[in-house]
Amino acid sequence: MNIRSLAIGSLLALVVGGLCFAQASIWHSGKRFAAYPAPAYHGRRHQPSFAGADSANWNMRPVLTKGFASNPLFAGHYVIVTTECQVHCLFAYVGDVRTGRTVNFPLGGAAYFDLQLHSLPTSRLLKARWSTSGATDAKCTGADMVWNGHSFAQTPLPILPGPCPIEH
Repeated sequence: MNIRSLAIGSLLALVVGGLCFAQASIWHSGKRFAAYPAPAYHGRRHQPSFAGADSANWNMRPVLTKGFASNPLFAGHYVIVTTECQVHCLFAYVGDVRTGRTVNFPLGGAAYFDLQLHSLPTSRLLKARWSTSGATDAKCTGADMVWNGHSFAQTPLPILPGPCPIEH
C-alpha cells in the first residue's frame, strides 16, 4: 500500500465517520425531553374505546388493545401504538389509557420511510425521524413534536444526507 492510497482511505473514513456522526446527532438535536414535563401516571390502564368517534378504529382493535395494555407510556397517561402498513412503513395512534380514547398520529404511511418514534413516559416531547426516499438518494429528516393532550405541535428538523440511523 502506498502513501496516496492510505491518505485517500483515511479521508474516506473521515468523511464517512463525519456523516455517521451527523446522522446520529439528529436524535440529539432540537428540543430536550426535560423541557416538556408530564406527570407520571400510575393508575389503571383502560382498554381502547370503539364507541362514538373512536368507532372508525374498530378494524385496528387487536393492535390497539395490545398496545394499550403493554406499550410504554408517553406524556404521562398516553401510549403510542404502531402497526406496519408495508415494508419500512408505519401507521401510528395515540391512545389515552385513562379514558380509552384514540387519535390518529399525524405522521405515517409510505411518505415517512423507516419512521422511528422516541418518547419518554414523563415528557410530552416525541422525536420522530424518517428517511425521505429509498436507499440510493435517501435523506434523513424528522420533527420534534410536543403533545398538548389533543394534538401535536411540530418543529421540523434539518434534512441530512443519507438514511436515518436505525435505533432499537
